[in-house]
Order: sequence, then structure tokens, then C-alpha cells
Amino acid sequence: MMCIKILIMERMYGKNVRNEGTLVICPNCRSKDIGIIGTNQYYCWNCYIELSIQNDLLHLHEVEMDGSLSSLDDLFSDEERRVER
Repeated sequence: MMCIKILIMERMYGKNVRNEGTLVICPNCRSKDIGIIGTNQYYCWNCYIELSIQNDLLHLHEVEMDGSLSSLDDLFSDEERRVER
């Protein structure tokens, strides 16, 4: 299995801007339309999920209507969620 390569993108003024030459790709929909919402926290504008990185592992969450988060980690293996830096 291939590891997900995490590349960092920043959403500024409605445009995606490369930050330090790297780019984040959503493991769910493979979109590059990723915005930064916090330190090691990202949001996919294509499939509307939150992504966060902890201990070199990517965690995925669906944002519910009430604003709570539901984990999507069980849909991906640990190997698929491993971050390469």
C-alpha cells in the first residue's frame, strides 16, 4: 500500500496558495482543494471533511450538521493514513 503524501496548502483570498513548495492531497476524494484551519488541521473543500495530523498519522472527520465531528479513520488503514514528510 502506498502512504499518503501530505503536502501543505493554504487557502487565502479564495485561492489555494502553495506553502513551502508542498501540497496536501485529500485521501478521501484525492482533491487538492485543501484549506488550513489550524496548526496541523486542514479542511477539504471538495468532500467537506476535516483532516488533522497527530504523531505522523492522518485523522479524518466528517462535520455533522450540529457541528460535531464523526471519525472516518476506520475507513482507512493505518498505512494509508501514515504521513510522509
